[in-house]
Amino acid sequence: MNSENVTIVSPAQVDSVALDSFMRTAYSSAKTDFLRDHGHWRHHGQENRFVLLKDGQLAGYSAIIPEPLHLKNRVVSAAWLVDVYVHEDYRGQKLQRFLDAKVKASSEVLLGFPNHLAAKVHRKHGWGVRDDYFIMMLPLRLTQVSIVRQAHGLKGMAMRTAAWLARPLAWMYRYWVAHRKIDGAWIIEEPDADLLAAVFEKYSDGWITTNRDADFIRWRYLQAPYRSQLTFFGAGSSPQDLSIIAIVRALPRQPSATARILDIFGDLRDREALSNVLRLVIRQAARQGAAQVTAMVTNSDLYSALRANHLVVRLSLRFCWISDDPAIMQTIAEGNSHWCYADSDADSID
Repeated sequence: MNSENVTIVSPAQVDSVALDSFMRTAYSSAKTDFLRDHGHWRHHGQENRFVLLKDGQLAGYSAIIPEPLHLKNRVVSAAWLVDVYVHEDYRGQKLQRFLDAKVKASSEVLLGFPNHLAAKVHRKHGWGVRDDYFIMMLPLRLTQVSIVRQAHGLKGMAMRTAAWLARPLAWMYRYWVAHRKIDGAWIIEEPDADLLAAVFEKYSDGWITTNRDADFIRWRYLQAPYRSQLTFFGAGSSPQDLSIIAIVRALPRQPSATARILDIFGDLRDREALSNVLRLVIRQAARQGAAQVTAMVTNSDLYSALRANHLVVRLSLRFCWISDDPAIMQTIAEGNSHWCYADSDADSID
């Protein structure tokens, strides 16, 4: 795309040192390093990352993550919009419209998790926006959970004092969940993409969610640069007849790790199997010394199961979508949606 001395190119067409320096003006060092080393994997190719040049100078950046959308009973092309950025020296020149046009032409549906300000902008430009989704958390080591450690002022002092005083209760809870017997759920030692995809296909009718076929599972999990941090869980009538799959990432944060439920799919209406797999996830997290267990929840079945298994701390989450097809817009607005940390880039940079 070239207009008014504006050009959009892929990162492969830009000097790597200059691009690295530019990216660090927008994103953290950890995120910049991750995109430098694994951007091709995360975005399904460098052609899905867009660098905006104005008069030959680096001025902006954006990207998409193509992920097929299971829209109730059919699959449509979709992509997650991420990392829209225009350098402060070039703001006020309406350059973002070039990035917007590039990403809009990339897929039948665009999806995203916007912040509060971006959500307002999206609404003005015809996007659908929902703000009734949540990030949920189970604190296991109260003094080490992120919301306690990062709290400021008097509120932070009060939270840390309460967490310190409640340590004996937290210890007893960790001991209980780490030693309880769980039937009907198992750790999958050698996950097979075709078998996991079969579970999704069997129970996906009616859902609006990422289409987890074998190719998606191989790319998103089995080929992930942090594959060693992933544990695969299954629940059902037997290890050969699974109805729920959960994929959990152990994030090696300091002072304690976080167990993140990266994905969970299958028969989410099977309350017994869903509870069994969540109990096993929590038991494993407690045994591994995790400070907290977190999950993204956008549907009532999973929400109820998470609350029943003590993931009661919640933070609001916004979701947005846009398509030129009014039927698709309405279907996503009214349908039973299921999004997880694996969607978009919510789990990439940790």
